Amino acid sequence: MKGPLKDKPCHGCTERTPTCHGNCKEYLEAIQRQTEKRKAAYRESRGNGDYIETKKSAIRRTLRNVRHRKG
Repeated sequence: MKGPLKDKPCHGCTERTPTCHGNCKEYLEAIQRQTEKRKAAYRESRGNGDYIETKKSAIRRTLRNVRHRKG
């Protein structure tokens, strides 16, 4: 996972050990929430990006055709 957790269940935990992340229910739930937020943000940004990329490729294709015209 990239980046720090915004919701830090380990901060101030009295049962914290160096190896508890694999077993800690609260930590695993926080990771799951973070992953879902990232996936939702990716899907949203991807939806906006597809339109822009389609327009860019159409412009590139038009410019390439204009440059290669004979006459």
